[in-house]
Amino acid sequence: MSIVVRLLLIFPLLWADLSMATVCPQQNYTIKSFADGDALSETGCTIVTGSVTVSLITVVVGNSTSGWEKPDEIDTSALRNLQEIGGDLYIKAPLTPLPNLRYVGGNLTIGYYPDSPIDLSHLPHLRTVGGTLYLRSDVTNSASLKLDTLGGLFLQGDLGELDLSGLDGIKSIIGSIVLQDRSFISGWCVQRGPTSIKGLTELEVVGGDIDIFCSRMRDLEFLSSVNSLGGNLSVTDNSWYPTLDCSALSGLLNYPFGPPGDGVAGEIYLERNGSDCNSVSDIFNYIAGLTYAFVERFYTLILGRVGSDSEIKNWIGLMDAESSGRVALAFLTSQEFKNRELTDFAFLDVLYRSLFDREGDAEGVAAWMEQLSQGKLREMVVYGFLKSAEFKVLSNRFNTVAFNAADESAYGIRAFVERFYNLVLGRQPDRGGFDGWVTALSAKTLSGGDLAKAFFLSAEYEAKNTTDSDFVETAYQAFFGRAADAAGKQGWLDVLSGGESREYVLNGFIGSAEFTALAASYGINASRDTGALGRPDGGIAAERRTQKVGDAEAIPALPMVALFMLSGLLGLFGIRRLMC
Repeated sequence: MSIVVRLLLIFPLLWADLSMATVCPQQNYTIKSFADGDALSETGCTIVTGSVTVSLITVVVGNSTSGWEKPDEIDTSALRNLQEIGGDLYIKAPLTPLPNLRYVGGNLTIGYYPDSPIDLSHLPHLRTVGGTLYLRSDVTNSASLKLDTLGGLFLQGDLGELDLSGLDGIKSIIGSIVLQDRSFISGWCVQRGPTSIKGLTELEVVGGDIDIFCSRMRDLEFLSSVNSLGGNLSVTDNSWYPTLDCSALSGLLNYPFGPPGDGVAGEIYLERNGSDCNSVSDIFNYIAGLTYAFVERFYTLILGRVGSDSEIKNWIGLMDAESSGRVALAFLTSQEFKNRELTDFAFLDVLYRSLFDREGDAEGVAAWMEQLSQGKLREMVVYGFLKSAEFKVLSNRFNTVAFNAADESAYGIRAFVERFYNLVLGRQPDRGGFDGWVTALSAKTLSGGDLAKAFFLSAEYEAKNTTDSDFVETAYQAFFGRAADAAGKQGWLDVLSGGESREYVLNGFIGSAEFTALAASYGINASRDTGALGRPDGGIAAERRTQKVGDAEAIPALPMVALFMLSGLLGLFGIRRLMC
């Protein structure tokens, strides 16, 4: 089917989609009754260019407000058709499902509502809050709020253990993060608000302030990845627990060196937070104690003995300079540990206890035992644990970096070598051969292509007496990480049947863009020649011979046809908006 015909077929669908997106007649809406809500919903519009407020009317008794109307007086059902709100959305009423809402350009305020928690699963498709997200009420299903963009965060209310893991993909917030007790009056607070926050694990940059004031927080783990703050850092009056664990601020405060090389552009205020978070030096001393304890437990759990003070401090230096993963790997591959001669089951028990701080679960242990019984190197099993989310959580708890760029590079080389043992030779690597290949790739005396060719041309592989079909299929898996497509496979088989060698075919795979990308994903150069790809013309021609002429040649008139169709769509959309 031609592309033009396809466009003509989908044109009605595009028009139907555009016809559903209509701008509401008013810029702003304030809904304080079902009559107000009916006025909005009856328009059938989906886009509010301004702001929307849904608020229960307060009842005034004497000189004070005494409460809100009953929950059945008003809710957010009038907003169920809305897809976009250009300004603010303020909700001070029961939140009913808003299945179509995807975008709020301004602030989103979940206001205080006393009768029942607000269910955030009622915002299933909301992805952008351009302003600040204000949570001022008890909420449920907070993890279901999955945002890609967030301008700021303000938490004020009895939020308990707040799960914001749906915000894990956010790397920067242009505004501020504020945690504040709602009941603060005249210098006195009862310290409510969240007790812990899960999520925001990838947040690195906060453009405004971080203000943690009069809260019940136990720790600031949700800030552990932040390394740049455009405003002030203020953590004050958080003494609900004997101490507020501020160790997660180590990256932002440039531990162990501190200011002026820290990531805080403004001022730092640390006061009245218990015993270990009233100054930068307090935090650093607390972190040093955590790091000491982390290394100390490696001696106990891995080597089965008590480490001396000097031994532990030597490892602390390496941990501060590199990572906890680097130190753990050194312990677990040390001769002292090998001398314990543990069974596979006992080896796994040590890994679970030292790297996950728990006993192994039956399913996980069984899976690792199966791999070890098939010959998987213990070193690669250790890497599997070190790269896990659980080890990262444990490292964060002791305020250390779990895995850095150098660790990723070292692992990538080893995983690449293991890959070719598994896919080409069909077995797990032997220790001596594995170490030799890793050394050569690390020193860059061999490229990824050199290694690959050596495996395929080895006596061990040749002894398999594989057919050309199996050879090409294995090459696709090893070089591209996928099964062969029919046209490409037949092209290479034609090359081989035409008299070319397998080495010639391997050179074609090594010079391909797909293998270059795959090798790069392991941190390895595909070839020592970083210039042209160098794929043999014969290989390219072989693949081209299998292509259809219609797929290979462009249709010059197509861009103009598409342009006219797009212009028509935009014109019709514009006319419809003018008629609204």
